[in-house]
Amino acid sequence: MPRKVILLVLSIILSGIFITSFASGTLKLPDVGAANDQNAELFGLVGRDPWYEWNTNPTSPNTMNYEFMDNMARQMALMGVRWVRIEFRADVAGGIRGGVFNYQKYDDFIFNIAPRYHLKILALLGADTITSKSASDPDLYYPRLNDPADRSDRTNNWIRVFAGRAKEITDHYGDAVQAYEILNEPNIWYGIAANPDSIGALMSYTYRLLKPTHPNSRYITGAVIAPGAPGTDPLGYLSAIYRSPAIQDYKYSKQYVNNNPFPWDGIGWHPYFLDDVNAAIASTRDAAARMRQAGDNGSKLWITEVGRPAQLNANSCGATVEEAAQSDFLTRYYSTIMANDLDKVQTIFWFKYEDFYDGDTTHAWGLVKLDTDNKNGYKVSGIAVYLKAGYYAYQNLANPDPGVLGLPIDKVAPPANQYSPSNPDGTFYFSETGHTLSGVFLKYWIKYGGLDLFGFPLTEPFQEESRTDGKKYLVQYFQRERFEYHPEFTGTPYEVLLGLLGNDILTSACRSFPRAAVPANPLPADRLYFAETGHYLGFGFKGYWQQNGGLSIFGYPVSEAYSETGTDGKSYVVQYFERARFEYHPEFTGTKYEVQLGLLGFQILRQRGWVH
Repeated sequence: MPRKVILLVLSIILSGIFITSFASGTLKLPDVGAANDQNAELFGLVGRDPWYEWNTNPTSPNTMNYEFMDNMARQMALMGVRWVRIEFRADVAGGIRGGVFNYQKYDDFIFNIAPRYHLKILALLGADTITSKSASDPDLYYPRLNDPADRSDRTNNWIRVFAGRAKEITDHYGDAVQAYEILNEPNIWYGIAANPDSIGALMSYTYRLLKPTHPNSRYITGAVIAPGAPGTDPLGYLSAIYRSPAIQDYKYSKQYVNNNPFPWDGIGWHPYFLDDVNAAIASTRDAAARMRQAGDNGSKLWITEVGRPAQLNANSCGATVEEAAQSDFLTRYYSTIMANDLDKVQTIFWFKYEDFYDGDTTHAWGLVKLDTDNKNGYKVSGIAVYLKAGYYAYQNLANPDPGVLGLPIDKVAPPANQYSPSNPDGTFYFSETGHTLSGVFLKYWIKYGGLDLFGFPLTEPFQEESRTDGKKYLVQYFQRERFEYHPEFTGTPYEVLLGLLGNDILTSACRSFPRAAVPANPLPADRLYFAETGHYLGFGFKGYWQQNGGLSIFGYPVSEAYSETGTDGKSYVVQYFERARFEYHPEFTGTKYEVQLGLLGFQILRQRGWVH
């Protein structure tokens, strides 16, 4: 295609003609405001703890599963996550009271992976920061937190051992961990309610111990869960912590750390009202009001867990009603706080990143489903194989700026050796998407249809495993297609093949179409029948198919023509082919745009969370 023709088509594309896409089983997102520099800190997510991924990769024994944790962090960055919450856990060791803390289980994630993806870390120092589940240990069993104070600073032995372990951890990680949460849901944990006086003493003692040597880290009170256990009063519990003797001692001593009249940098809160987002919002505001009533005007709430489960259909086929409810809850909670309550709320950590398992039980709290074996065990890679509607809602709100994520979607700089008709071996640069096209892919793109058929490149070339034969090929994604390089066909017309994106889209949505009835002879001249797939080609699509490459470009039809609703809410006649989706646009009758191709390349990348 001559350069002037390319530029002409560019101008047509940019005029906004090709704007319709089809959800194919995904949910349409609401039009809401997105994150900016002022509210980006709001977006947190509870991740899978590195502790669980120790020694799970058979090829790298006695190490953290780097591949799994790196894939999780990358997927979070694609979502727009700014904060990830993980939990620290000690290991039982014979003869060592309180267990030992194996830093190797966490170091790679904290020092290497999280910074690469610009993720800040909130580390939960829960009850398992010291091994405390044995009632035979008279001092470190978790309920001993409630023992009476045995010193003038109002602490007991459990508090001092816990704070000592916290000091050990913070000294090791320094500024690499940006915030710590001290205990989790103390009003119900282990089936007991920690005495608010004990929580006050724990925070006062721990804050004085940690903050002077690590002033850049923030220390958050263990999140109170609301509504809590039946008959309990979470708001009253929070107020009781403020009134506790140790907090009053700290407040009136005037011996503050960093001029802070309270021994914390934020208040944790868990508004678990699963079926009522308005109740969750009201609970959040009520907690903030109690905070201010106590004279705490410097702290904000840290919502370190809020969530709603969403079970998937069998084989993750299509979006479920529960997915829609989870997505709606997430959208309304985040967008309401973002619009009205940033003076009260610092960060919201959605619970959780991944669906997790307990034997045969699926806990579907996650926004993604990870690849598993047939025993509900995660595969080594930790790849997300299904992104729920809530994932896209989160991404839509968080408005990620991917930057450099080590993905093929990363934009590249214009090449020095640029393509021109006089330099056909150069590289064509598309400033519209920040990607390049060169070599055999550029030659194929120009020869067989350019922007009209394939659209802009959305990635650089990269290696990808084929869903058809399991082999890896060099591929490049475009708005409408995926190019695949097949070196086994070098020098033939099949050196570059198009991916079966039509099949892939239908498979991911678990959609299929029954074969049509075998035609009676003779078949009308305006229709074709393909016995290979059992479908007809007619309507206005037959001419387009024949004039633009036919079988080699689009493949066989895999559906009949039928009506489908686009993301613009309008109904269009469409037909799926192995490599494409045809869309009939009556508003362009009589022009070359009467039939358009669906943005299947974009849709595939959207399903991965790579574009939004």
